[in-house]
Amino acid sequence: MNRSTGFHDSWNGVEARQGALFHETMADALGSAVLAIGGPKKAAHALWPADPLVRSETRLRACLNAERAEKLSPDEVIRLAKLARAAGDHSVMQYLAAELGYDITPVEPEEQAAALQRQFIAAVEEQRRIADRLTRLGVKVA
Repeated sequence: MNRSTGFHDSWNGVEARQGALFHETMADALGSAVLAIGGPKKAAHALWPADPLVRSETRLRACLNAERAEKLSPDEVIRLAKLARAAGDHSVMQYLAAELGYDITPVEPEEQAAALQRQFIAAVEEQRRIADRLTRLGVKVA
């Protein structure tokens, strides 16, 4: 692993899918995320689609280089983590959880949708109960 950029410059696809179990730095975790997304060019283009590809790749490499002043914004880190998660990589969240003392469990989008549907149904039922109480009190409910 190249410490300065967080990912191998000679990425060949196989190494990216293997992924490290633990990362020593956030740059290492982000480097794994970048590889999972498809490499620095693809990840940089996803972050900054309006920029020319060479410029965005150079910018991403600079942001992941500990010796450079350029850094990703929190929103850009989240965007990379989401893209990597879609590719099956959880390195950024695993690194953050380990550093901050949390256990994490990835939740699939289908599970999230089901939970939101249950919350929505419960909220509608609560609104119905409130409307019934207001009606019993003589308050007109629209």
